[in-house]
Amino acid sequence: MIEITWRITSVEVDSNNGVVNVNWLAVGNLDGHKEAEKGTAEFTPDPSKEGYTPLEELTNDIVLGWIERKKPKAEETIKSFYQSQDVLTSINL
Repeated sequence: MIEITWRITSVEVDSNNGVVNVNWLAVGNLDGHKEAEKGTAEFTPDPSKEGYTPLEELTNDIVLGWIERKKPKAEETIKSFYQSQDVLTSINL
């Protein structure tokens, strides 16, 4: 099975310390064969909305939750790489 590790590489904030951009990296590892996919998620922070989390209270897990919609694309790209390299001959994704 492919192990995918997610990491936030940078966060940009606006003048009110609201997160506007998050750069992330997903690294797939299958029996020592590694492939990476990176991406950027853009946000429009609104401190008046319910559930808004101030910058000083953010955790890695919260921000990764925000970019959840990016994960399927990255996972598919990583899996496609392994399939194109014939690494997955008998391995179930």
